[in-house]
Amino acid sequence: MKHPIALALVLLVALPPLKAQTRNTAGALAAREASFNQALLRADWQAVEQIEADDLIFTNADGSVTHKSDDVANLRSGDLKFESIVMSDVVVQNLGDVGVVTGKLVETVRYQTTDLSGTYRFTDVWVRRDGRWQLVAGQETLVRSPK
Repeated sequence: MKHPIALALVLLVALPPLKAQTRNTAGALAAREASFNQALLRADWQAVEQIEADDLIFTNADGSVTHKSDDVANLRSGDLKFESIVMSDVVVQNLGDVGVVTGKLVETVRYQTTDLSGTYRFTDVWVRRDGRWQLVAGQETLVRSPK
């Protein structure tokens, strides 16, 4: 009889820190997403270098795949220019040292002379490495307006 009570006490003591850790992770990842968006808006390629992992794989809405080096070069050259990014419907899944963030983006953006503006659904995968969250994978899907 003493063991179930002891187990219940251990669980009661352990659960609040777990809930706090989940909230902290969700907040940290939402903040990283916001920082990433601000870096894109400022064309701050140095910040993007810190946020994106060296092994980043990103699948664009058109099915093409880009990497960290592509993002940095395109921001640095001015080929990629974000005018506005509005993020909503954000959901964070905490998987320990991995986090998955999904949501909706309304972007005004150009790549060279091509207007890529629109509404997108996104999925970003973050990994905690050396004590900081880095973007390791992502994808965007263009939301088409009903006809």
